[in-house]
Amino acid sequence: VSTLASADSATALQDLVDRNLKEAAEIQVFTGIHSAIKRLRASGRGISVWTSRDYVTAKAILDATGLIHDVDHVVAGDQVSQRKPHPDGILKIKDLYKCEAHEIVMV
Repeated sequence: VSTLASADSATALQDLVDRNLKEAAEIQVFTGIHSAIKRLRASGRGISVWTSRDYVTAKAILDATGLIHDVDHVVAGDQVSQRKPHPDGILKIKDLYKCEAHEIVMV
């Protein structure tokens, strides 16, 4: 029974990833986001993404929207022990930049 349940879970998870990857191509960014990110980067700020999505889907969305070239790091839900709203993701970003918490702005 556990083997069947495991196989069903794996199939369901793969179906979810496949659907998310298909939908990634349809996601649109908010107007002005590209120029806002470019201004932030030009001022010397780092840009990272923290999402509850899995890394593969998050990267696909960033690729499809052209934002992948504008971010330093992507921290996804499957890369931390606890997903949002737990602070694991933002703490990982803090460590990646080797900065203090008060130096981070989350939007």
